[in-house]
Amino acid sequence: MLLVAVVLDPRFKLEFLEFCMEGMYDESNIKLTKEKVRATLQRIYDWHAGNSRSLTIGMEADDVLVCANARMDLATSWRRHKKYVPLESMSEVDRYLTSPIEGISEDKNTFDILGWWKINATRYPILSLVAKDVLAIPVTSVASESAFSTGGCVLNPFRTSLLPNTVEALVCTHNWLRLTAKPIDLLASMKEIKQYDALDAELFKVAVSEAGHKS
Repeated sequence: MLLVAVVLDPRFKLEFLEFCMEGMYDESNIKLTKEKVRATLQRIYDWHAGNSRSLTIGMEADDVLVCANARMDLATSWRRHKKYVPLESMSEVDRYLTSPIEGISEDKNTFDILGWWKINATRYPILSLVAKDVLAIPVTSVASESAFSTGGCVLNPFRTSLLPNTVEALVCTHNWLRLTAKPIDLLASMKEIKQYDALDAELFKVAVSEAGHKS
């Protein structure tokens, strides 16, 4: 998901991701990583697009009613049709990735990435929702030393409202930041992820089976 966040930065996109990996991986691994990141972004986009479909249908129905009331002639309808065909033939993800990147100023802290997506929400209505979900960090009142601590009973229901997965992500991130920089074995990492996925699937089957026996 971190790589998806990099791609959603209009100053970087996939080109920056490829640039960063050129010194660490061979061409095949770089291509594989780009495809996986691109596919992940597309899946998130498709999910949001599916949820927005009902709203879009309602808006189209309103457009038809307006056209009927205004008694638009065929020429005007044809111009409107031609205006929207190019946008429909290319998804927002494709249009975003193929558009020129934003310029990078010397003061990198002045760029408001969420503000950029808010301004460009009319151009990328669905992809802007994806960016908001991926880039926005949930606010929490838990102190950082408590979130990163693994001491006994530091994180309990009375001191935190974080979900277990969020706490796990914070602890893992803390450990990663403390490690010395070293090349990542992408293939080994992918293999490990597949093993964890298989374990999660097996645990889910066991839980479903136990629930079935109890019922």
